[in-house]
Amino acid sequence: LKAFIGISTSPGTCGGVIAQLKKRVEVLEIHEVAGEHDLFVKVIVDDTLKLNDILHEMDGIPGVSSSRTLIVLKTEKETGSVPL
Repeated sequence: LKAFIGISTSPGTCGGVIAQLKKRVEVLEIHEVAGEHDLFVKVIVDDTLKLNDILHEMDGIPGVSSSRTLIVLKTEKETGSVPL
């Protein structure tokens, strides 16, 4: 199960939140973004129960003020690299 999680952080805590997220093997990507959230995270887990556990753990990270999760239903294209 693939999901994208938008995470909002309290001022000054983004670095600490990133450090905690980097420790998770389920977290494939972490992006600092402009817009509604501060971070956009890509995760892969076995099922929705595991996703639920991870979401509760992420909400417990000091500095996380809110999150929004999008579950991928179908991937139309996914590329690992691009020629530059």
